[in-house]
Amino acid sequence: MFINEDDVKNDSDNDLGDDFDYQPIAEDDAEDDDVDSLDSTSKSEEVCGVKRIADLMVEDIWNLEFRTEDEACQFYNAYSCWHGFVMRKDDVVRDNQGSIISRQLVCNKEGWRNVRSREARSLTRTKCPARLRVKLDYGYGIWKVSCFVESHNHDLTPPPICASGSGQSSSHCH
Repeated sequence: MFINEDDVKNDSDNDLGDDFDYQPIAEDDAEDDDVDSLDSTSKSEEVCGVKRIADLMVEDIWNLEFRTEDEACQFYNAYSCWHGFVMRKDDVVRDNQGSIISRQLVCNKEGWRNVRSREARSLTRTKCPARLRVKLDYGYGIWKVSCFVESHNHDLTPPPICASGSGQSSSHCH
């Protein structure tokens, strides 16, 4: 079987810490197009003010802004995998027209297991408090972080195992 060199991904292509570069929009001189096209050969992180997920501090996450709800979801999916947990969509708030104006994303161990009549599987819910909530700012048309809880009450999985062993694709947010 012939393998095209372009079809083979480099291990660095799978590094979640490099794939998703986000920055707070406020107080930043970089244009959105500059951030979208940023790669390791074009500009340094220091010049553009871009941080890798692995380098984000809690304050950085509180200042994040996203163009769409899906962009926020993709960010938290990458963040969760990098930090060793799996995220899931939780609460949603809609306006009178049915448009989503707030979305909460949580650790998949948030909450308690439902009482079921079927045979119980192993416990997977631990009431984990970790979450990210984003709300639509109508005035600017951007999604802003309105709640972020970093702490977990369970062990986390190292990033390489989470990325390949979660049983979900890297875009399971849709």
